[in-house]
Amino acid sequence: MFNYNTVWSWKEYREIYQKAWEFDKMLPPKARKFRILNLSYQYDWNNFSGQKTPDNMAKVFYQGTLDKFRREIIENEVLKKGEKLLALVGTPHAFTK
Repeated sequence: MFNYNTVWSWKEYREIYQKAWEFDKMLPPKARKFRILNLSYQYDWNNFSGQKTPDNMAKVFYQGTLDKFRREIIENEVLKKGEKLLALVGTPHAFTK
């Protein structure tokens, strides 16, 4: 989380992590812990020339599009394991059509 691409909402995100940690401390030792699955994509701006072209942006988004990247995390970490997830994502990422 602290290596993310932006500086907005640090306080709000930190509070979510704090509350999950506090909740987990109250659980019995062998109880399943509350899990936060971070869906943040770390862009690679190292070779960005300042001009947005498909080739340049493919290097920045080297792991595919944001939504594809997040979908794969959710699929591998949650759905394939038959688990449930409450996803907190921005509105543009919450639509399928």
